[in-house]
Amino acid sequence: MSPFRTLAALLAGLLLAACAAAPPTQGPAPATGNGDAAGTGVRAVEAYYAYEGLPAGWRLDSVTARDDGVLVMVGLSDRLWAYERALPGGARPAFFSAICPALRHPVWELIGSRKDIVIEARDRPQSSFHVSCRKHAPKGA
Repeated sequence: MSPFRTLAALLAGLLLAACAAAPPTQGPAPATGNGDAAGTGVRAVEAYYAYEGLPAGWRLDSVTARDDGVLVMVGLSDRLWAYERALPGGARPAFFSAICPALRHPVWELIGSRKDIVIEARDRPQSSFHVSCRKHAPKGA
């Protein structure tokens, strides 16, 4: 990775982390009973991926709040889709959870102790696969 790309990723991560810590600038908080927790969770997950990045062939399409946590939509290169299709069914969660934050990462505190990060990949409109990070993420830091 070039030094400029590393610096750009670091600056983007710092900017997103600062946005996650800043109070909301829009209208009133949604009536979910948890204030801006959903927005904070989304910003924290966006900052995580901005800082950590994704492996080659992965693309971050969107990060959105859900009642039970955060949904991360990703895209894969054609080569990775072909590889993923060749995996046995039991190996698919490990393949997709490779981009999950480790369970001891601070991002989990920001989304909430009972919330989940769900990775979903859509292969064309006809099929998709999703995995729970809380269930399949590595335990380490």
